[in-house]
Amino acid sequence: MFFDRMYGRRRSSEGLAPFPGNAAIGGKFLFIFGVSVSLIGMFIVVLALALLMGVIKAINIFTALTERATAPEEKGRKEGPAMHAMTPPVQMENDGETTAVIAASLAAFLKKK
Repeated sequence: MFFDRMYGRRRSSEGLAPFPGNAAIGGKFLFIFGVSVSLIGMFIVVLALALLMGVIKAINIFTALTERATAPEEKGRKEGPAMHAMTPPVQMENDGETTAVIAASLAAFLKKK
């Protein structure tokens, strides 16, 4: 009953019908209500994203400070792609058991279809 009056509607024998004089007022109210709810929602999302950015930045600063405090500085040594490129690749043993297990699982999978 309250919402019917708030939105400018009345109960009639045919069902819910708008008030004759308040139809435009109800439409304006709904539009203003919808816009205000949308703006409040967008403001909350932007505020939450700004807060999240601040938390991430604080975590980055904290990790940078802890890395400086715990890691000793070595000035002559650089780590980068050149250091990793010079390491020899690891040779893995090719045992027939792993190959047999993979082949059996593929055969079982293909038989199901």
